[in-house]
Amino acid sequence: REFPKVFVDNNTQNQYKVIKKLGEGETGTVFQVSGPLGHQVIKAWYPQYLDMYTTENTVKASLLSQRILPTLATFQYEGYLCQLAPICVKRSLKYVLDNSCLGKLTEDEGRGIFAQIAKVLAYMHSKDMVHGRIQPSNVLLRDDDAIMLNDFGLTKQCSRDMGTLDYMPPERHTAPRRYGKAADAWAFGILVYRALVGKKPTFTKKTHYAVLGREIDTLSREFQNLLRALLLPDPRLRPTFKQIVQDKALDLRRHLSGKKRSNDKQDHDEGAKSKRRKNKKKAAKAAAAAPGNPSATWSTTEELINLLVTPPDQAEPPASATNHA
Repeated sequence: REFPKVFVDNNTQNQYKVIKKLGEGETGTVFQVSGPLGHQVIKAWYPQYLDMYTTENTVKASLLSQRILPTLATFQYEGYLCQLAPICVKRSLKYVLDNSCLGKLTEDEGRGIFAQIAKVLAYMHSKDMVHGRIQPSNVLLRDDDAIMLNDFGLTKQCSRDMGTLDYMPPERHTAPRRYGKAADAWAFGILVYRALVGKKPTFTKKTHYAVLGREIDTLSREFQNLLRALLLPDPRLRPTFKQIVQDKALDLRRHLSGKKRSNDKQDHDEGAKSKRRKNKKKAAKAAAAAPGNPSATWSTTEELINLLVTPPDQAEPPASATNHA
C-alpha cells in the first residue's frame, strides 16, 4: 500500500508530516506524525472498515475515562479515514515486553499496569460493553506509566462478534461468534500470563491444568490463584472485573504497605546490629581499661560484667586472662 507522506485535515488545513510507521494491522496502519501541536499519532483506516471506524469513535465518545485513548480529530484524506490521537512515548506494552532483557515483567513491575487495565475494563463492563481485543499491543503506556486502552474497532454491546485468536477463550469453539464479558477476563488472564511468564500459554483441554501448574509455579501464590481463576475453561466460573480489581494480587496498597513493613523490619534489624556492634566496642574499651588488669582479654561477656561490678580488690581474672606483673 502507498501512503501519503503528509496527511492534511481539509477541515482545519492542519498538516501532519509522517515521521515513521509504528505498526499495521488488518484494519489500518499507524504512523507517528509531526503536526501543529508536536508529535502525535495517526491511524489511517482502510476504507472497507468504515463500520469499525464508526464503532470505535462512538464507543470512545460514550466512555468518558482518562484511561481510554482519546480521539483528537477525525478526517478523510486520499481515501483513508484518519484518526488523530496523542502519542504515548513508551509505546505499547508489547513493545516494552519485546524489548526487555527477559521478555517479561516482574510482579512488582506488572502489578500497577494490570490493576489499571482491570479498572478500565470494570468501567466498560459497568456500561455493558466488552472490549474484545485485550492484548499487549492495545495497552499503551504514558511517561508516568499510566496506561491507556486502544483499538475499540471490535468493541460491541455484550455478546456480539469479537476476537483476537491468541487471546480468544475456549468457548469460541462452541459459540464462536457469541460470547460476553467473561471473554475479556480470559484475554486479561492471557495478557498477565504473557507479561509475567514471558510467553503465551499453549494448552489444550487435556493439558490445561498441567500447563497452568507447571508454568506458573515460580509466581507468587496470589498471582497463581488469579491466573487459575481467569483462565478457567468455563466462562461462568471466571471472576468479574468488579471482583478482579479487588484481588489481592492487584492490591497496590497492600503490597506497598507490605514492602514498608519489610523495609521497617530490615531497618530495625540493621539498627539492632549496629547497636550490638556499638555495645561490643564499648565492652572491649571497658575491658581494656579494667582496674588492675589493663591488658586482660575476657572470653565471655559474663566474665567482663563480673569484673565491672566487682570491686578491684575482690576481682579474680579468669584462667583465660594473661596478667603482666
